[in-house]
Amino acid sequence: DLIVDALNEITSRHPEVKIAIISNTALNYTEKIKNSYLITWASETYLKSMSDFTIGIMPLKDNEFTRGKCGFKLIQYLNMKKPVIGSGVGVNGEIIASNGIVANSTEEWVNAIELLLYDENRYQECVKHIENDFFDKYHYDLVVRKIISCLN
Repeated sequence: DLIVDALNEITSRHPEVKIAIISNTALNYTEKIKNSYLITWASETYLKSMSDFTIGIMPLKDNEFTRGKCGFKLIQYLNMKKPVIGSGVGVNGEIIASNGIVANSTEEWVNAIELLLYDENRYQECVKHIENDFFDKYHYDLVVRKIISCLN
């Protein structure tokens, strides 16, 4: 609900933009958000579906529960070299860093989405940071090695 207005503003300005929702159910968001469609979540296909995205988003309300959430969705997008936009809640800001843009208001979301979709230089800067900085901390292979080490 936090970004419905921002997404509708984007699709009004840029009707070529499509909004993919990966979930078990669209919860009426395909009716609320113009140019949106549901991709039913399945463990076998969600990574392929996410790899087709241009950017990844993680909007969160700021409350006690969400401040305790990890930024796993951001990490998934970033492992696919997708720049991200997320609310500045909990660890999101630290994970996003130079890998994308922190957005909190509707205006910030609209500006961030437009910037990453339509400014190729900014998009490529984020990708460069993902490859050079993010992967040093969170890359899948690194995390797997750490988990195996702990289990051993």
